Amino acid sequence: MSESQSRVIVSFEPDSSELVARGGAELWLLESPENRAAAFPPGESARATVFKYLDLGFLLWSVLEHHPGCTRLEVRGRDLDSAALEERGFGEIEVREGGFTASREEER
Repeated sequence: MSESQSRVIVSFEPDSSELVARGGAELWLLESPENRAAAFPPGESARATVFKYLDLGFLLWSVLEHHPGCTRLEVRGRDLDSAALEERGFGEIEVREGGFTASREEER
C-alpha cells in the first residue's frame, strides 16, 4: 500500500487549498467555498472529499469506512479526542499546534 493510501488528512480549517495543491494523502475537508473550489476544480476529477461539520467520532467512522488501510491520520483545526481515536485502534498520538497526528498498525 502506498503512503498516500495509508495516510489521511482531515482538515476542519476553512481554507485547505494548500493541502490539495501539495497532494500526497487522501484528503477530507470541511465544507467551505474555498475547500469546495480546491476539491472540485472545473473540468477535473475530485481531489478531496468535502464534509459538513460532524462529531469527530462519527467522522472517523466514515473516513475509516472509506479508507480501511489508514495507518496514519492527521487532523487539523480540531482538538484531540483520544477516546474516539483509541476506539478505532489509534494508539500513538502526537498533539501539535492546531491539531494532532495519530498512528495505528495496519490491519491484516
